[in-house]
Amino acid sequence: VIVIVEQLQLPTWLVWHIALMMSSWGFMLPVGALIAISLRGHLTSTMGGKPLWFTLHNLCQVLGTGTMIAGFVIAFQNIAGAHFNTTHKLFGTVIVAIGIGQFLLGFLRPHKPNPDETKTTIRMVWEYIHKWFFGRVVIILAWTNIFLGVNVVKAFFAGAPNGSARNIYLGMNVVLGLQAALCFILTLTAIYY
Repeated sequence: VIVIVEQLQLPTWLVWHIALMMSSWGFMLPVGALIAISLRGHLTSTMGGKPLWFTLHNLCQVLGTGTMIAGFVIAFQNIAGAHFNTTHKLFGTVIVAIGIGQFLLGFLRPHKPNPDETKTTIRMVWEYIHKWFFGRVVIILAWTNIFLGVNVVKAFFAGAPNGSARNIYLGMNVVLGLQAALCFILTLTAIYY
């Protein structure tokens, strides 16, 4: 007697959602933020009339935001039932809204004063919102939501044959670990650069 056990697989749309969101919030957006935070004073050569750090920061943020929007749209279109009935879904929607706000703020930045000028109040407020609330805080929220998403995937595979849950969960944790290591290495490099 041959027993065939069907392997449980994630839906294709969910695989794309995971890949796009982990690429966006796991790599591109944090790396773009780290470039602006840590390499501003070091990558000062110009590209297209702008400092290199600024060009690289913009490139990461544009690609990361586009990837984030694609990942969100894929999930939103394919979720059956309520869109806001879990912490992961609600958190994700708020994070995407903040991410889009952050992206738009990047284009609406007030004039940066010359070294001999005083910053305007609006510039100081913009810097605080762009760098801290919409910048660093949203990355922490996004990484928290990635871990919540890993738990959703783990629950999907609960009871699956052939150790599917363990393998998927391990694989996603390895990717998260690599993302954290990359950001840690970039931060150290920037500090000692």
